[in-house]
Amino acid sequence: NNNNNNNQDHQNGAVAADPREEEEDTVFQCYVGGLPYAASEADIAQHFERTCGAVASVTPQLDEAGESFTGIAFVRFATRAGYEKALAADGSPYAPQPDRVLKIRADRTANRRPPPTRDGDSLTVYAGNMPYDTARDDVVQWFEAHCGGGGGGDSVVRTVRYHTDQTTGAFRGFCHVELADENALARAVAANGSRFRGRELRIGHSVTGAKKAPAEGGDTAAASASSETPRRSSHSKGGPSTASPSSSSSSKRRQRGPSTAAATSSKKRRRPSTT
Repeated sequence: NNNNNNNQDHQNGAVAADPREEEEDTVFQCYVGGLPYAASEADIAQHFERTCGAVASVTPQLDEAGESFTGIAFVRFATRAGYEKALAADGSPYAPQPDRVLKIRADRTANRRPPPTRDGDSLTVYAGNMPYDTARDDVVQWFEAHCGGGGGGDSVVRTVRYHTDQTTGAFRGFCHVELADENALARAVAANGSRFRGRELRIGHSVTGAKKAPAEGGDTAAASASSETPRRSSHSKGGPSTASPSSSSSSKRRQRGPSTAAATSSKKRRRPSTT
């Protein structure tokens, strides 16, 4: 039966994927919170190797200054079995310091598709995973500080498409930033994964880089919504009439029609009899 199924797949042009190949492309990584601030990479790796299995890497998350450990790390396991054991250990104590209870989650970003390639000669990048209370000026200041040459020269940010919700006006956590030159672009892409107000930025070449940003760097969706706002009807309260001269004349003719006919009929009724 298996041979028949394989033959049928080949006849249909479909070849079943080898699970071993899919496994090789999968990253088994967990988010781990609740770790002691004094824990080192070696300490964290040792704990999980004893309880779960071989650890491929440990990536501690530091504060914005890049100096102090935040108690959060991403732990990558060598096998699926070790990864699943770690997920099952959510809520367990950290062995070297049992009063610390670990929060362990699957890292949903570990197997994210690779960032898009550059679109032509676009100088625009996508920047996401920003806090929702980030202001447009915060975005500009961050890119100026991280992508400029450091010489205090001209601005490296040309425009910012700051995306907001069209109903509430709230920031949606991402934007598109057009940079001034190739050097600034290279620095921006290299800054992918940098810490910004406690979060890890996702920065990459924009697949919508060819879209033209508004003159003031505003949100393109909002600008589009504004441009599509229907004109006020001539019947709106206080609104100017938009009726054309021809339609106005036609309306007047329609208004005069019945009254003229009525007047003619009245004259006929008043005509004296000649008999």
